[in-house]
Amino acid sequence: NEFHPFQEATIGVSFLSKTVICIDTNKAIKLKIWDTAGQERYQSLTPLYFRGAGAAILVYDICRRHS
Repeated sequence: NEFHPFQEATIGVSFLSKTVICIDTNKAIKLKIWDTAGQERYQSLTPLYFRGAGAAILVYDICRRHS
């Protein structure tokens, strides 16, 4: 729950798994979060990461147009 302004950029892909409880159904949902690199040199790998995904979350810096 913290923002680190000097966080190193992701190289390739980084994985995180987290289980949360749905408040409507009280069932556990396992989230598999893939932090993919945004650099242009990794764009050819992007389709491999997103194949079969049920959702996507885009994160960018609104103060830096090129992000």
